[in-house]
Amino acid sequence: MIGILITTLIYLKKRDLKKLFNDKEQEYLYQQAINNGEKRFLKFNDNVSIIRTFPETGIYFTISSIIYSSDGQYAFLYVGVFQDLDYFGKTFLIFKKDSKGWDQIYIEKDIIL
Repeated sequence: MIGILITTLIYLKKRDLKKLFNDKEQEYLYQQAINNGEKRFLKFNDNVSIIRTFPETGIYFTISSIIYSSDGQYAFLYVGVFQDLDYFGKTFLIFKKDSKGWDQIYIEKDIIL
């Protein structure tokens, strides 16, 4: 999952991140993604549960730790969707902090049906 988050940041670096962040900040975000080793899994059986190991069966979501920009004004979150170890898609979100809280300013969805 960390690889997908890094790949997403690299892809955005080529496109949209250049509009939001200078080269120094892009490198900072890339390094944060590399060092972001913590992840959680939401597993769906009869109930939804949070687990820390990679499940081999069922439908589950992987959720990255939140990565913040160096100034704390932007937050990045990656969510992956899997079923029985098969990849079904991802959602990548960017939020911007304002006086009222956090606003979602970017979403990239890639779902395989």
